[in-house]
Amino acid sequence: MIGICIAIHGIVLDNIIHFLPYEPYQAIDFASEMEHIFHVPVILENEANLSALGEWAYCHHTKNMIHISVHSGIGIGIIMNNQLISGQNGYAGEFGHSIIEINGRQCPCGNHGCLEQYASERILLKELASLKQLDSITPAQFVRLYQDHDTEADIIVERFIHYMTVGINNLLVLFNPEIIVINSVFTSYFPQLTERITQRLQNFMKPYCKLVSSERMDASILLGGVYLCKQNFLFSQN
Repeated sequence: MIGICIAIHGIVLDNIIHFLPYEPYQAIDFASEMEHIFHVPVILENEANLSALGEWAYCHHTKNMIHISVHSGIGIGIIMNNQLISGQNGYAGEFGHSIIEINGRQCPCGNHGCLEQYASERILLKELASLKQLDSITPAQFVRLYQDHDTEADIIVERFIHYMTVGINNLLVLFNPEIIVINSVFTSYFPQLTERITQRLQNFMKPYCKLVSSERMDASILLGGVYLCKQNFLFSQN
């Protein structure tokens, strides 16, 4: 074993968790504790960054790629000139905290109207459960409902497409990538949704960027961790 990589749904800088909006583990020093037990390097990284690295290293060999990870929140991994961009303090890629509704819903980040309060898997499944008058709905249940052309599931998918279109329009003008990869339960099971999003894009840069569904789905996070551990091992040997 050459290393361990842990995917974090939050902000990581210098192997320390700095912001974790939906889990109570921010104060835990995972790297030090696990290195003491396993005696190998332990790397902490944002899960969207890992997912981007996995897709970039093993699926899409492009210089400039944006990977959108839609789970409990919404993050992006940014590959520019074959390099992962994390920003000065590790906050680059917090796409879910871009504001799309002025004075909108409260977000744990402190702002109102953040994208992930409208288009994250967590929120959309919660809204579907509310429409169905249920306590909760799992991703598997959503998939079955949408396959059966359920009216409420169709409404939720329409919301996903609408907000993703708004967000991707912004990404196009900010980064001008060659490809945008969407990793979500919606597009993983129904990749045709990327075509519906593409059709709604009105951006003049639309012809220069391909929008696709993730090839590896959740395995892209694992592959990103493999890539980081391998690179860390090879670099440390030089």
